[in-house]
Amino acid sequence: MVKFVALPVGQGDAFYLEREGFSVLVDGGKSRSAISGFVSNIAKINQLDVIVCTHNDADHANGVIGLLENWSGTVNEVWLPGSWTYRLAELLTKPAEFCRELVENVRGLDGETSTLESIKCSSIDLADGEKPNPDEVTLDVIFGDASEYLDHPFERLLDWRVFELFFYHCLFRLHHLSPNTCNLFFDAIKTADRIRKIALLAYHRGCKIRFFEFGPENYGGLTGKLEPVNSKEIVQIRKKTINALTYLALSTSNKESLVFFAPESKAAPSVLFAADSDLNFGLPAAAPNRSVIVTAPHHGSDQNRDAYHQVSSWLLSNKVQPIWIRSDCKSKSRPGSSFKGETAKTCTLCNCGVHPKQTVKCHTRLGKWQFTRGTRRCSCK
Repeated sequence: MVKFVALPVGQGDAFYLEREGFSVLVDGGKSRSAISGFVSNIAKINQLDVIVCTHNDADHANGVIGLLENWSGTVNEVWLPGSWTYRLAELLTKPAEFCRELVENVRGLDGETSTLESIKCSSIDLADGEKPNPDEVTLDVIFGDASEYLDHPFERLLDWRVFELFFYHCLFRLHHLSPNTCNLFFDAIKTADRIRKIALLAYHRGCKIRFFEFGPENYGGLTGKLEPVNSKEIVQIRKKTINALTYLALSTSNKESLVFFAPESKAAPSVLFAADSDLNFGLPAAAPNRSVIVTAPHHGSDQNRDAYHQVSSWLLSNKVQPIWIRSDCKSKSRPGSSFKGETAKTCTLCNCGVHPKQTVKCHTRLGKWQFTRGTRRCSCK
């Protein structure tokens, strides 16, 4: 069976692909509670070969947490951004120390910024300038230490919600820091919690964990099934000496969203999972000869307009028209004109208000992707 399904998660991305005995879910949307039911009742499966978390925005990562926490099915592998490994050891085994450092980082920015989004550019520059620590260690060492730590009876006292309350009352209120600074701290805490939960849940479920580091080289993954486009697979924890706040801002960066490609085969056409990327890097050398599904980056935002030009140039020589599929997003500004200008496209939720959200399903016919009967075409305005 060959099928592609865009799940109606309400907010965020969640795309399922099944082909030639291989199944993958790319991101899980914002809700932790809904994703398990969608996977079981819409995708109708009880096993996933791979779950990918492209980056650490809540509308991509929360559903990954929910699936790993609540789904009764089997998950073989979990693929995560390589930047998460830079401070993963401290985040897992020394959360109190990590949080204290985070407090100092945020206090140093008081009045300058209010969101992780606004410090992403400087975060990327800082991270790129660092060299990996030569004392790299394996995942087993890190998770082994974390497992021993989690068995401690006082682990429940180190819940991030306790940190929020403690540091808010003892530091932020006493030092009269701005509400924006408090919001930035809480946002950073939730971001750290997502990394910590996904890593530990995947480990304790017995999943194979793979990390992919953003950059110009691309290799690793599963050849012929799901291949990285803008990253390389790493096999060891890569420590980098960046501060806690920079680390968390980097983990949410749309620019560094992981992009993966399921290349075409005799039995199946291809899919490009664009996440929130602008695709400003080289796409796979071998462009598809048949149809290709491309997931609209950042819910069709015009901030990612370059992605549409990149895909058009990539497919031009083979005269292939992409099918653009956009995930849920209730927004007046999204999708933008670039998405609306495409010929073959649809959304799980159009912004016209005429029809409710839908499950977008595609199947193959004569080796090409087609929308399954009942799928409504895009009516965004």
